[in-house]
Amino acid sequence: MSRVERSYLRPVVKTTPAFYGFLVMLLVGCGLLFYAWWIQLTEGLEVTGISHWVPWGVYISTFVFFVGMAATSLATSAWIRLRSKDEYLPLARIGEFLSLASLLVAAVAITMDLGRPERMISLFTSGRLGSPMVWELIGMTVFGAGALLYIYFTLRYDYRYLSESVKEAPLRLKGLILLGGGKGDRGRVPGWLSVIAILLMVFFIGVDAWLFGSVIAQPSWQSLLIGPVFIAAALASGVAAIAVASGLAGATFGLHNYLTRSLFRGLSRALAVLMTIYLAVVAVDKAMVLALGSAEEIAVAEAVLTGEFAWSFWLAVVVGFLVPIAVLLSPAGSSKKGVVPAALLALFGIWIYRYLELVPSMTRPFIQLPWGSTGPLPTYTPTLIEWGLVAGFFVLGTLAFTVLMKLFPMTPVRERQSAHV
Repeated sequence: MSRVERSYLRPVVKTTPAFYGFLVMLLVGCGLLFYAWWIQLTEGLEVTGISHWVPWGVYISTFVFFVGMAATSLATSAWIRLRSKDEYLPLARIGEFLSLASLLVAAVAITMDLGRPERMISLFTSGRLGSPMVWELIGMTVFGAGALLYIYFTLRYDYRYLSESVKEAPLRLKGLILLGGGKGDRGRVPGWLSVIAILLMVFFIGVDAWLFGSVIAQPSWQSLLIGPVFIAAALASGVAAIAVASGLAGATFGLHNYLTRSLFRGLSRALAVLMTIYLAVVAVDKAMVLALGSAEEIAVAEAVLTGEFAWSFWLAVVVGFLVPIAVLLSPAGSSKKGVVPAALLALFGIWIYRYLELVPSMTRPFIQLPWGSTGPLPTYTPTLIEWGLVAGFFVLGTLAFTVLMKLFPMTPVRERQSAHV
């Protein structure tokens, strides 16, 4: 193995004490996640702050957030490979790993939110096709199967190379992962598979938007723009997550030579455009509700814009939308030191708005409350247990991404071989 090859395969073949320390921290965080879940299992979902009137809180907000991230991370990878943008292949690989990690978190989150995990089996065996929850499960299953097939094709050549050329490689299940891959396989992903990956993104996010729109008891969920809002949020979160993950990969594995300034400049431009589009779609959606919505829908919009949820909305707009856009459009936005913090703030803003898509509507339902219209509105306050679960989801996603980065090279082997022939 040449010096150049050993350089970009260093994270796979060499493990530093710092990596072990980081891994231990993540494992401790995951332990706290499952401890919080144990408390929920033994004491009931009430310990999370959700109730009969507000059954979805930051729990499901985070689930929706990771669903969008999983779908668009994979679609971004597919777009790069479909357009043969070889200089962006490191970002394609990061997007693939990020998609798998996000899908894992989404699956864990929705299972935990059911209260009793065995109910997930009932959805497979006794679910009704008219149920939005069943369609959510179908969407996750179809997308997960498609994502695994797509990523299998992208990793197959790399794994054969590692198995045959790098004795220190941590994976030795060659027969399994090389199924159908011979010596002539050069790691190219068929164009039709990339197209399917992009269509899977549209399907997966569309199922989520339809799930919300089918709940007729909640004002604002039947908005004409709920689909565009979901797609815009997912696209922005996927690109922002790839930017943050690139920064994490560079810091954890020392891959600064391959995550170049030009890659971060491209991420900066894409994220600035997507965040601007997302902000515009949100603004148009709110304007349409205020101008044409029912009394209940207007009440929800006013609660978000000027009422009890206004502080979180304007925090998201200013800190999570406007500040990242300003940074990305400035000279600082062309470097990693500018892009990664801006992407983190963008993810923060998108996550807050995911929360605002759910909870305000649930506190002001269309249906008549048992105590009448003059009684108090339903309230929701996340508990320490629920915040612990949400924090644990992010730790679990980081752990899954880190392990994948350790097992496979970030830069596809084919690309580095062709670049140094």
